[in-house]
Amino acid sequence: MNVRSQVLLSLCAAISLAVSGAVYAAEAADPGSAAGSSASASADNDGPAYGPELQGFDYPAPVGQFTFTSQGVPLHMAFLDVAPVHPNGRTAVLLHGKNFCAATWGPTIQRLADAGYRVIAPDQIGFCKSSKPEHYQYTFQQLARNTHALLASLGVTRATMIGHSTGGMLAVRYALMYPQDTQQLVLVNPIGLEDWKAKGVPSLSVDQWYARELKTTADGIRRYEQSTYYAGHWRADYEPWVQMLAGMYRGPGKQIVAWNSALLYDMIYTQPVVYELGQLSMSTLLMIGQKDTTAIGKDAASPEVRAKIGHYPELGRAAAKAIPHATLVEFPDAGHAPQMQDPQAFHKALLEGLAALGPADRGVKARGGKEGGTRGGAGRTETRGRGGAGGGGASRARPAGAGATAERGIHRPPDRPPDPPRATPDPRRDGAGEPDDRRGRQRQKAGRRRRTQGGCRGARTGRTIRDERRGTEATRRQDTGHAGGGGREKRGGGEGEGGGQR
Repeated sequence: MNVRSQVLLSLCAAISLAVSGAVYAAEAADPGSAAGSSASASADNDGPAYGPELQGFDYPAPVGQFTFTSQGVPLHMAFLDVAPVHPNGRTAVLLHGKNFCAATWGPTIQRLADAGYRVIAPDQIGFCKSSKPEHYQYTFQQLARNTHALLASLGVTRATMIGHSTGGMLAVRYALMYPQDTQQLVLVNPIGLEDWKAKGVPSLSVDQWYARELKTTADGIRRYEQSTYYAGHWRADYEPWVQMLAGMYRGPGKQIVAWNSALLYDMIYTQPVVYELGQLSMSTLLMIGQKDTTAIGKDAASPEVRAKIGHYPELGRAAAKAIPHATLVEFPDAGHAPQMQDPQAFHKALLEGLAALGPADRGVKARGGKEGGTRGGAGRTETRGRGGAGGGGASRARPAGAGATAERGIHRPPDRPPDPPRATPDPRRDGAGEPDDRRGRQRQKAGRRRRTQGGCRGARTGRTIRDERRGTEATRRQDTGHAGGGGREKRGGGEGEGGGQR
């Protein structure tokens, strides 16, 4: 009887484990993939095994290591730094997604370098060839700080940040923390354009994420990526990226890889950036594959919740409306990774977008600030071969004369910098406000006459006039935004004016 009970309990535990263990399969939801899952699973262990820092997997360029200490832990951050043959003076930083590495940017790195960009592609802490600490408080702020420290060590003070998937969330956080160091922002199917928690996706503990990650297989990765990343399609050139991920789970560091992955999933779920998109001040290029359905924790949600999350056509257009200086490019047949699924169309659109630098990108505030409304029904709803005039993409009103071109609905910041604010005329400045200048001279003469005629009383009167005029001038200068400019010497007073310049 006891033996029979133990057998039944073991059987139930095995069934429970099998049901809960599909990390990627539930999200893939591909009916045709189930038939071949058994055969694929048997071949899972026949693939390559890599170390916990992807030892044994080759990258398309030499890998550098940035060593630093964070949260009291010595860490190293792997990165690629590719110099162009003919530099154009700009640097592009490529930020990978959750199931990606710096290596997956290979073709993009080459295209950007060929176009004159210095290209830096790091592996974030917890990913790929970088450190995987046993204890680390993962936040997008911390990853942004790590990235900023890496760039500073390489002498990069201003860069175009290009983020894909989870890297898009990181790029947004980086741009919010370091707006002066972000020349331009590019978001490629970024996740975080919605708050899954607020929409009803249930929370999973780190332990639950860890249990799920331990059961990662090449077959599960493949089915999930085919469904979500590549819109149901599969090509042989996608397979190395499946093996790149699965190989770390076949190797000796499986547990530490799964643990860091669990911590990262918790970070992604609990730290949305969608509420801060309106604070982005730099020109932003949104590149959205329209068949993407990515949503963190979707397989753990109810059918009702699943039905209302991961709709990227809507999410991309909403983001373009929320971001002040946004341009939207849509790829109608692409999923979560347009740079891998349709590299020719993607790179053409990317290089065009990077070349479209306006005053806001050069550090000059664009005239008019944030625009509102809809911009001619399309904000570069460039379907890449189908035209985009009426597709309803990025949406910002284009006031007459604002400097935006009508061609393909592309928003362009104005070509020339805004006129400086018009200051109130200074009555003592030569050639400014002539009537006031005359009245000032008349008052000065009157004061001198009174001082001559009235002795001490006249001196007090003249001093009062000068003091009042000094106060009026300072007030005017503050109201017009010029309180700190000038450092001019006061006439008759002998003090230096201006913001602390004495």
